[in-house]
Amino acid sequence: RKTNIIGVLSEDVTTFQVSSILKGINQAADEMKYQIILGDLALSDKIWNGRIQDYSQVISYQEEIQEKLNIFRAAGVSGVIYVGMHNRDVSGLLNTDMPLVYAYCYTKEDITVDCDNQVISCQLVEKMLHKGHRRIGLISGPVDSIPTYRRMMGYQEALMQSGITFDPSLIAYGNWSDGSGYTACMELL
Repeated sequence: RKTNIIGVLSEDVTTFQVSSILKGINQAADEMKYQIILGDLALSDKIWNGRIQDYSQVISYQEEIQEKLNIFRAAGVSGVIYVGMHNRDVSGLLNTDMPLVYAYCYTKEDITVDCDNQVISCQLVEKMLHKGHRRIGLISGPVDSIPTYRRMMGYQEALMQSGITFDPSLIAYGNWSDGSGYTACMELL
């Protein structure tokens, strides 16, 4: 049966970007005369390893995720939006036959709503170049991260389009934590 209820399952409503994503989902639902049921897994503190969030630990909470999905099913939701804490591949995490869309995370097979890190990065660098800046640093995430790769591509694309030579000394890598961002900033300054 079709209802005007959407289940929104968040890995953690308190993490960076998630509250803005939830606000957008709620606004769109209101405009379409839908209601949302919010489930919060509150995983941020659970996967903290003393230095960073260890996103590989999220898989160990599959039972809790399934319990939330069962609640959504019992409530008669028409579909589920799964909101990640971090833009990463979550293939194999959810097992449901309900219509499912991912936000701020992705799988290789499913529908995903996400930002275009490459375009955004390119646009930001272009704006800085337009203001006359020529030495533009980049604080980035881990080298093996897809968002890092896409942001780096946008950064380099904007530099190339402006005829500016890429300088690897203007890149600093972190691990997405506040502390590593601060450390990376200090390296660049």
